[in-house]
Amino acid sequence: ITIRYEPKPEKDKEFEIAGVTYRNGLNNQDIVIYYLNIELERVDYTVPAKEQGYYYSIGEFIPSYADYLAPESNLRMTIKHELGHALGLGHYNTEDKDRFQRWYDGVERPPSVMIPMKPTKIISTDITPLDVKKVVEIYGRDGFQAEINEQSDDAKNDKMSLPHWIRNNAKWWSEGKISDKDFASGIEFMIQNEIILLEKQTNIFVVENVIPNWIKSNAKWWSEGLIGDSEFVKSLEYLVRNGIIRI
Repeated sequence: ITIRYEPKPEKDKEFEIAGVTYRNGLNNQDIVIYYLNIELERVDYTVPAKEQGYYYSIGEFIPSYADYLAPESNLRMTIKHELGHALGLGHYNTEDKDRFQRWYDGVERPPSVMIPMKPTKIISTDITPLDVKKVVEIYGRDGFQAEINEQSDDAKNDKMSLPHWIRNNAKWWSEGKISDKDFASGIEFMIQNEIILLEKQTNIFVVENVIPNWIKSNAKWWSEGLIGDSEFVKSLEYLVRNGIIRI
């Protein structure tokens, strides 16, 4: 994960963004943090009502970049938020508009660092138990090695169960966010660590041809829980047996 600091986005239309995360292949994440403070300027105006001669008074807050550094607490919150994205977390949302407004006004601490909000009035939040829970759901409590050991034992007992983080790879690949080669490297990892047991043909792992679209559909369905692990593994076996992926 690479973090880069810039004063503000080059495009004026992105003036409200405090940070952004870009996926650059399977194992590379690029985070950009914009360090100038975001100010909210109130603009008052009127609009005609349906009844002739009457007007509505509207007050709107327009965000813009200032010429001075954002508070340290805001920058910390933005960095933690973008690191969450880099680890695979999405935004934490609520349909309760009143609750969202309380977060925005700084009168209630948000339950997650992943709320989709500019750090202006908001109370700077830390990583919460909810955030930790979501990361554990992806990677396991003890990281990759624990899953390697666990899945190896399962494989020996003919119990197919793939690591949670592979589901993220399958989803990103099916959406075109990572390349065939990047996705294949995840398959290579599972084969080398005997998470899935496929016959090894050579000691070279390469993508020979374009992976068929129906495999991408299977990857998407599997990432969404619509098909099981064993059915998804059959797709991977097809790639190896037909020489599309050479191991």
